[in-house]
Amino acid sequence: MAVALSHPISDGQRADWVALAHELGPRFAERAAAHDANDTFVNTNYAELREHRVFSAGVPTELGGGGASHPELCAMLRTFAHYCSSTALALSMHTHLVAAPTWRWRHEGAPVEPFLRRVAAEELAELVAVEAKIKKSTAELKAIVLARGSRLMDLHGVGPVVAARVLADVGDVTRFADRNRFASWTGTAPLDASSGEQNRHRLSRAGNRRMNHMIHIAAISQIRLDTDGRSYYLRKRAEGKKPLEAIRCLKRRISDAIYRQLLTDAHLGVDRGHDAGPGGHCGASQESSAADSHPLIDTSDQPLPGPADTTLRPAPTARKTSLRSTA
Repeated sequence: MAVALSHPISDGQRADWVALAHELGPRFAERAAAHDANDTFVNTNYAELREHRVFSAGVPTELGGGGASHPELCAMLRTFAHYCSSTALALSMHTHLVAAPTWRWRHEGAPVEPFLRRVAAEELAELVAVEAKIKKSTAELKAIVLARGSRLMDLHGVGPVVAARVLADVGDVTRFADRNRFASWTGTAPLDASSGEQNRHRLSRAGNRRMNHMIHIAAISQIRLDTDGRSYYLRKRAEGKKPLEAIRCLKRRISDAIYRQLLTDAHLGVDRGHDAGPGGHCGASQESSAADSHPLIDTSDQPLPGPADTTLRPAPTARKTSLRSTA
């Protein structure tokens, strides 16, 4: 339910769209972190925008719209982006679809008047339907993840979309010897770029880029929320790391947490005597966090050498033995 503004917008009234963005923006900012953490569409923000006729702002007043000029629309979008980038991005796509035919109507006499009038009358019916589909799909993904017995969504920043993508791409977690191999596969293991006395690591472009993107979403969500991940990021910044370097450190930390949770789910599934699926996720842990209290796990480090930790199944050795016997 939208809150009444100090300058209500009515048909034919010239509105201050930037001022409107500043009034709606703080509420959008309060919801932004929750939307990022849960991978949900900004439907509440869109409901307010629709109530205040923002979606028809670019439609000429003589056609029933708000009559905002192109500079006014750009200024409004920049203002919204300051409070909630997700809302501003989605709104900008809709605004472009309205601004282009409006320009053609004014300067070329294009026969787009019925379309512009329909936009002014219906506002955003199509996008509302799309939002409903997104909400339904997200609920279905959440049910699938929970049915697999996974507790990945207990991790800060991991919502249904991220969790489902992780389960689908990882498959059997026991195929990774340890957290370092998993980090190399997700592209979160930094590469040594030290020179002389300068000790630095650079971004790795290797690994599964879809997984890397999912971990990036979780990292940004953690930074925006009051989490251990945000504290870790700020600590790395205080140590002198640049923003992107600190994010890479956090992404490695999240990769470790995801690997640890996947193993925990798989072990609990075996202990309970359940048949694990392709991802081995039938159990669930009671605790999970993207912050690892183990003193040996500092995610800004390179993958550490040494023997792999024991997982669920030892690697088969029969073939290797037969090869040695025939050599």
